[in-house]
Amino acid sequence: MSIGAKVRRFREGKKWPQEDLAIRLDTTQTTISNIESDKNIPNSVLLNKIAKELDVDINQYLMINFPITIR
Repeated sequence: MSIGAKVRRFREGKKWPQEDLAIRLDTTQTTISNIESDKNIPNSVLLNKIAKELDVDINQYLMINFPITIR
């Protein structure tokens, strides 16, 4: 599963629209959409912010076979 697919899954697990996550990250809905559709890969700073906002261990985004847990 790609980083973008994981971001989408965790965001949807929180029942947040892309716009809500974008506001929390001080970015745009387009940026979130591009990450989730694998058009862009977030840099380490943005990925860390995403993980914190979604309350997810950053390793869940980086490891290929790491089990996905939605809190």
